[in-house]
Amino acid sequence: MKEKNVFRRIGITGGIASGKSTVTTWLKTHGYPVWDADAIYETLTAKGSPLLQQIAGRFGPQALTADGTLHRSYLAERVFSDPDARKALDALTHPAVYQEMARQAAAWEEMQRANTTSTNRSELLFFDVPLLLETHEDATVLHLDHIWLVYTSPEVQIERLMARNLFSAEEAKRRIASQMPLAEKQALADVLINNDGNRQQLAKRIEECIEGEYRHV
Repeated sequence: MKEKNVFRRIGITGGIASGKSTVTTWLKTHGYPVWDADAIYETLTAKGSPLLQQIAGRFGPQALTADGTLHRSYLAERVFSDPDARKALDALTHPAVYQEMARQAAAWEEMQRANTTSTNRSELLFFDVPLLLETHEDATVLHLDHIWLVYTSPEVQIERLMARNLFSAEEAKRRIASQMPLAEKQALADVLINNDGNRQQLAKRIEECIEGEYRHV
């Protein structure tokens, strides 16, 4: 009798310019399913969507561009400078994104179980969520088994953020300071992935983490 597939759900998070996207890109190229919170957010806030209408209702017509799409730069500046505005936006968007991620993942698992030609196996599912640890209450709907945290030293993080976003050192430090402190994230995560080194070192660490996840199955 064929056993059902066993799935492990893993959340991936990390601070700004930590290299989280490099990790998820590696996973995708090696055949692992990855749900991207930012991509789902873009879909849910597309022109004319219910969520976009809710955002405009809360933040006013300035939250929309002239063609009716989300005014991302205005909204980003608004929530970055106003904690109450950030909380209001998070209350609208985070539950919607998590619920959609959960729905898509459940559908994927069901499809795998229905594949009668597959052999007995275990699967790892990944969820790329920048603010996973900050929004852990909303994230419970994902039923995660583990959380991976990708991180770098503060010096490397500042250097990469300046190069990537063309920020000054002061602006880079300000953006990093606006996020949850790294020590708090490390205490909440199950698996730590240091990304101070090169891509080969990072790939080796990812492989070690994957092997560790399969040992839990």
